[in-house]
Amino acid sequence: MNERGATSPGFLDLVIVAILMAVLLYAAWRQFPAYESPVPASPAGHKSS
Repeated sequence: MNERGATSPGFLDLVIVAILMAVLLYAAWRQFPAYESPVPASPAGHKSS
């Protein structure tokens, strides 16, 4: 049985890192709504006629 060192992450370590990153990204996305893409509005200067 090989002993894991500090430099060889296992599958569970990668899963935990992925979950933590998802939580942090979601928290940042909820904290800063200015990062959301704006709803495309119809141009006010152009008329369809």
